[in-house]
Amino acid sequence: LYHDIVYDVTQQDNEEQSAILAKGNFHSMRINSARINRCENHILATKNHQVSNDQDTNLLIDADLSILGSAPEAYREYAEAIRQEYSIYPDPEFHLGRRAALEKFLKRDKIFITSRFQSLEAAARANIASEIAEITHRLSCS
Repeated sequence: LYHDIVYDVTQQDNEEQSAILAKGNFHSMRINSARINRCENHILATKNHQVSNDQDTNLLIDADLSILGSAPEAYREYAEAIRQEYSIYPDPEFHLGRRAALEKFLKRDKIFITSRFQSLEAAARANIASEIAEITHRLSCS
């Protein structure tokens, strides 16, 4: 529930700040420290979406990325929403950063870690490739 509770596109520590807020609130609710630490690890793992030894963390990471494998129209709406979120950045700067972020996903052997989300892999790759092509076209026209 605390994943991305702190979210500011101009900051690089949203996950860390979300985890700090979660920890503080959970301590005040007297939740045991092992559970708090596990929650913190889940939140922090969404920063880089790397494979974890904890399967619950991997499920959270995959759920966080699941929009990538949505139907093309839903993905386009998501991509437009991302552009709106980052509207403080001029088009060339945004497009270069977005393309670099998307290319990292395509370079991975698998975008989704868990078998539960593997059915989204092909759609995610197609959506990402399509967005990269659109971004590249826009950059070449500017």
